[in-house]
Amino acid sequence: MRRYSGEALCEKHFSLSIEERVIKFLRRSVKGEERYGLAVSGGRDSMCLFWISVKGAKRVPSAPVPIFIDEGIKGYSEVSSSLASEMAEKNGRKLKRFSFEEEWDLSIDEIAKDPSRRREICYYCEILKRRALESLSRDLGIKILALGSTANDVAGSILMSVIRGELKERAMKECLPRIVKMVRPLSRIPDGEMELYARINGVEHSKAICPYFKESLKGTISSFLSSIENKDPGKIFSLESFWKRVKWLLRGEFEVKRCEICGFPALGRLCDFCELVVDLKGERKASMIAGRWKFES
Repeated sequence: MRRYSGEALCEKHFSLSIEERVIKFLRRSVKGEERYGLAVSGGRDSMCLFWISVKGAKRVPSAPVPIFIDEGIKGYSEVSSSLASEMAEKNGRKLKRFSFEEEWDLSIDEIAKDPSRRREICYYCEILKRRALESLSRDLGIKILALGSTANDVAGSILMSVIRGELKERAMKECLPRIVKMVRPLSRIPDGEMELYARINGVEHSKAICPYFKESLKGTISSFLSSIENKDPGKIFSLESFWKRVKWLLRGEFEVKRCEICGFPALGRLCDFCELVVDLKGERKASMIAGRWKFES
């Protein structure tokens, strides 16, 4: 039973309903023969998205290019990378990989231990991962990148911005020019349905949980939203609907600037990425990184 809609579905038709949503979304997003990337973390949701996109490849104008980001989390990144690579090979795809350590001489483990760190580790990971995805996508000539963010993830991200007091900033950042358009085909599918889909279809994925997740604010919010969804199915969709209604009011008038180090669009003197690297490693290190990954409009 799909509790938020009242639909009663057998396993076969439940799976078909998930696949149909995803394929329709991809067909709307990918135009002509345009290549699109797919961020594969090795986790349940991105592996299911990859599985569905390959299964329905004939119905989408082009096949996905799987991309994996190695954040440098010992005992976690290795398992995720291995599973993502195996899935790609099984489906005749070559996994494109980006490593924080290899490209930037940074790792999440290193940042987690840094006494000068001023924010929770998930914040740093989010900023670094977005820049890694943008940079690699640009190098691969990809304009559209599909993410495995579920309805719970989208709602959690919005709630995180509320708690941080960053709703206005979020509204402005969503309007900044991007070198790759990030889309979320699973954004209207709850975690519980993706769990069921993976189990029914035997989709292999990593069951490991990031060692920093449980103690983070992100982990707390995830548990909170899951409990709400269990008690009142469909409520997680309300947060996204709320955000779509208010973000235009919050944004107001603002000037799009260019980061003084890397040239990426920014709200202030520096973009989030360079501000983070300057805080951790200094401006010289940020300039060295920007030398290779500089923004070109």
